[in-house]
Amino acid sequence: MKKWKLVVAGCMLVIGFNTQQAFADENLNSVHWDGQTERFEDSVEEGVLTELDGFDGDGILAEEVVPEFPETILESQKIQPRKIIGADQRLQVTDTTKDPYRKVVLLMIKFPGGYGRGTGVMISADTVLTAGHNIYHPQYGGFAQEITAYPAYNKNIAPYGYSVAKDAITTSGWTTTNQTQYDLGAIKLSNPLGNKTGWFGLTSNFTNPITLTGFHGDHDYTMATQTGNATNVSTDLLYYQLDTTGGASGSGVYNNSNQIVGIHTSAATYENTNWATRINSSKLALVKSWISAKSFKTPVVNYRSHSQDYGWMGWKKNGTVAGVTGRKKRMEAIQINLKDYPGGIKYQTHVQNKGWMPWKTNGATAGTTGKKLRVEAIKISLTGDVSKDYHIEYRAHVQNKGWLPWVRDGKVAGTSGKKLRMEAIQIRLVKK
Repeated sequence: MKKWKLVVAGCMLVIGFNTQQAFADENLNSVHWDGQTERFEDSVEEGVLTELDGFDGDGILAEEVVPEFPETILESQKIQPRKIIGADQRLQVTDTTKDPYRKVVLLMIKFPGGYGRGTGVMISADTVLTAGHNIYHPQYGGFAQEITAYPAYNKNIAPYGYSVAKDAITTSGWTTTNQTQYDLGAIKLSNPLGNKTGWFGLTSNFTNPITLTGFHGDHDYTMATQTGNATNVSTDLLYYQLDTTGGASGSGVYNNSNQIVGIHTSAATYENTNWATRINSSKLALVKSWISAKSFKTPVVNYRSHSQDYGWMGWKKNGTVAGVTGRKKRMEAIQINLKDYPGGIKYQTHVQNKGWMPWKTNGATAGTTGKKLRVEAIKISLTGDVSKDYHIEYRAHVQNKGWLPWVRDGKVAGTSGKKLRMEAIQIRLVKK
């Protein structure tokens, strides 16, 4: 069997790939950037799927945004050009707000090892399809820590605004083998930009000609496009002589009906070809599951107490103790916030001489400071999407009683009418 030497087009990763390796569903398990994994057979629907519909969007511009990109990307993470085949045939897109160019997305990616950039395509209101190595890159430290999407970016302007990622997903085949046939991923956005830009359709039925549009590294932060024919088509890959350089990784390869047939991922080091991970029927079913998935980073609840003689103490999270025990110190106030998940948190304290005080939300102070008044009890509730997927559980450490039982979702922790101080608290999230 002939082996090709590849470089991932935008990440300087060299791997070996056997073009004859059998397709394996276990390599299409979904791996989220927080480590959660879903089995392919559990996440996809039964039946044969050949196409997903696109949407043109309303095309209404948002307030233009001029992002400040990290300068370090130009040095420590600058991506080298990959494969220009003969004369450069790419054309700069001057009006990125036209269809389908407004559906093409510049990605700014923060890995543990530094910043990178890539390309993606809108495939639903809140989903960007891209290369798996824009989400997980072993040479840059593994999973991305932050990803920001800028549809239709053009010359320092983001005409539709931007969105940060609330989740990112790739395949288990990519994270474990780095083989190009599994180099596919999706980014779930916190802001549904696709309602403005629209999104591409997808198909597993390949036809020529094809177009590749993306943010090539040597074109700085402008979009370029080129149309031609595939030179070869296999079950898992598309081969073509469309020119690409680093930063184009994750570009959609699409047909004349604006349907994505592949995602650009690689270039051979000694062959006159660039490659895409093909959207075959199995990958189409997987992508559909990513579009419909309610998948976010695991939420984090953060909290801190204002305690007698200590003032505001350090932030705690996910069940650790805030406050002090064994020292007869009253808790006087609390702040609580929620991160990495849509929705919010609200909380209400019962305070000495005041009773139940107004509800507070998302980091605001509940209780009092500087008045030497004890918190006696607390209620905590989740709001929005997070309340559909998680319970909030908490328990109070109370004067003369110690730790009381855990309660959840708006129930009272602590005591009222007994003149007993709360001294400490633990708060945790429990998935429904």
